[in-house]
Amino acid sequence: AGHVIQRIFFSFGKIPLTSSLKIYFTDRLLRIFPLYLVIITLTALFLIVTNYGDPHFSSLNVILNAIIVPLNYYMYDQPYIEILRKDHWWLNPPSWSLGAELQAYVLLPVLILSPYYVRVAVLITSLAVYSAANLELIHSDYFGYRLLPGVLFFFISGAILERILHGKATLAERFTLLFTYIFLLFWLIYVVCLKGIKGAYTVETTLGFLIGIPLIYVLLKIKERVKVPFSHFASGLSYAIFLVHFPLIWVLDFITGSIPSPLIVVLCSLISSAILTVAVDMPMFKVRKSLINRH
Repeated sequence: AGHVIQRIFFSFGKIPLTSSLKIYFTDRLLRIFPLYLVIITLTALFLIVTNYGDPHFSSLNVILNAIIVPLNYYMYDQPYIEILRKDHWWLNPPSWSLGAELQAYVLLPVLILSPYYVRVAVLITSLAVYSAANLELIHSDYFGYRLLPGVLFFFISGAILERILHGKATLAERFTLLFTYIFLLFWLIYVVCLKGIKGAYTVETTLGFLIGIPLIYVLLKIKERVKVPFSHFASGLSYAIFLVHFPLIWVLDFITGSIPSPLIVVLCSLISSAILTVAVDMPMFKVRKSLINRH
């Protein structure tokens, strides 16, 4: 997400800042909300018709579910976002992470348009929060995995990676990204593997960074030279799978009376996501593309 946002701003060229921000936020709203609102509407209809999970709808919990960001704070506001009373779920359980991403979408333009030392300082601060969480000095699950202060450095690292690819990164940014990589490599080997100290998702998140940074860099270099077929469809498909798989577990559980196997969930998710991508995401992509091309 970080490299995508930086790439969007690079694409604006010399467009005035006000116009750039207007296009950017319109693009992000069209990327996130149409498909999300379609899926939570279908989910809500399913819950109303079947009464699965003993659902409870109110104006407040519907609004908070629709605007997504409150889902990221479920550990604090769960009574207000909860819809399934039986299992204490909201309309789309995985979307707590989408709430974090939306907050990053608001903050990253500020950081991208700020002097480089602001990006560096915020990255180091976020990395410090993440490290404190992994040492369980603060809540490891919340601040090392879910809430923005502990994961913002992932987004900034992606933006710096894009700046490196465009030859726009400062020496300080390059050094900071290299330092972050070496620091997390040391953390995984020494703190986690040798000392056995880890928080809730320390292994998964450090591995995600250590594998993700070089992998994304290589893939983006390849993409500059080779046109990848169906890349936009695959992008839409991945988002649809993310949103649809959990409601499908509920639907399949209701139909069969038991939690479905992972294989069934994967197959049903792929089929339904392909339909939703063609019906909703691809038309929105054309609108987004024409919006940027007009400027």
